[in-house]
Amino acid sequence: MTSKRLPRELITANRVNLSEYARLLGIDDDDDSDFWWRARQFPPIVMGGALVMAEQDGKKAGFSAGVKTYASQGADLAKDFFTLGGGIKVLEKLYDTMTTEPGDRPPTMITDPYSSNVPLSFYIMDQGMTALVPGRRQFDEVMVFIDPTSRRKTRSKSLGYEPGAWDAIKLGHASGVVNRILNKAGLTELPMAQGTVKDVAKRPVPRETRERKALRKEALRIIAENKNKYRQPEAREFRDRHGNLRLGLIPEATRTYQPREMQALKLGGFNIRRYPRAAYEEALQPPEHAR
Repeated sequence: MTSKRLPRELITANRVNLSEYARLLGIDDDDDSDFWWRARQFPPIVMGGALVMAEQDGKKAGFSAGVKTYASQGADLAKDFFTLGGGIKVLEKLYDTMTTEPGDRPPTMITDPYSSNVPLSFYIMDQGMTALVPGRRQFDEVMVFIDPTSRRKTRSKSLGYEPGAWDAIKLGHASGVVNRILNKAGLTELPMAQGTVKDVAKRPVPRETRERKALRKEALRIIAENKNKYRQPEAREFRDRHGNLRLGLIPEATRTYQPREMQALKLGGFNIRRYPRAAYEEALQPPEHAR
């Protein structure tokens, strides 16, 4: 059985899909998003969900795949109860960067698996600020109240995006709050939004689906709207390895947005996060070549 990484913005480790339970009970609000509750304080609930996932994977790909799924979910839960120092994580990141050939997919980090595709300079600055600037979590909560859209930390070839140390300063901690306040005053540009990266041919192709046409139209609109701005937009034109012109973009429907009412619930002890359902279901499918 082949596997692939979920996009960082769609990671649901140690979360329970409340919307799916509601649908099982016959309750559906016809919304295009699902609400996932972080339930690490209730390990039996998390591992019960892991058992269901393991059973499904076991039926599809055999007993060993089910065992692997269950063990992976258990490891994710265990990691939620302790943290390693930034120095250990940075050392692993340095080793992985030095031993990975240019253009190759970086290996999954043992100490921080969801940061494998974060560039080294960004990662070092982010870990350094976490260690030296107190109150990271509190600053990040304030920042989300000002700017409910999550911002991208990982690289993207299609968008030509390679966040560095300065991007880490703008994205989080106390400096992130300052950046968002200055943006409200019109003095800074917002960093790139987090979401699922898509690409589409710049020119129409035969038998193209309506979805692909809509993606092209949205990409061209984003490029036009950001033409005279200094920020790197969520869409750009690029050439693939065959020299064909394509458009890369982060569609608005896939961007991670946390309503302020969800943040208010989090302050009350209920960590509930909103995920776009279509993007999540698509990410679970086998990789396909899109024209």
